[in-house]
Amino acid sequence: VADLTDGCAAIALAAEEKDQSCYAIEIWDVIHSCRKATLLGYSAQIHCLLLLQDGRLASCNGGSWEKEGQESVIRIWESNWSQSETLSGHEARVNVLVEWQPGLLASASHDGSIRVWDVRYEGHC
Repeated sequence: VADLTDGCAAIALAAEEKDQSCYAIEIWDVIHSCRKATLLGYSAQIHCLLLLQDGRLASCNGGSWEKEGQESVIRIWESNWSQSETLSGHEARVNVLVEWQPGLLASASHDGSIRVWDVRYEGHC
């Protein structure tokens, strides 16, 4: 769960559907108890949610604790909930996302790597 502006919260979800897993992020207006958006396109469990200082949402999915070689993907969502960037490069589950300066996102992975992404300019690492 990530607290967003205007009384909203982002919640990572997983649902099992007939031998398939469906993963999504739902954006909820917690004041009025209504869903504002559903962010789709995940093929693996969502591990991290982070509200960036500019109002965008960062999320990561993929990989696992046990298995090396399963790439984890970081996605950046605009404040209107459209996906703007996909950042890839880690070979295992991303354990943490931190914005340590406006527009600079650090990710640490179970593969032992730390990457710093400049998300102001198309996610350059």
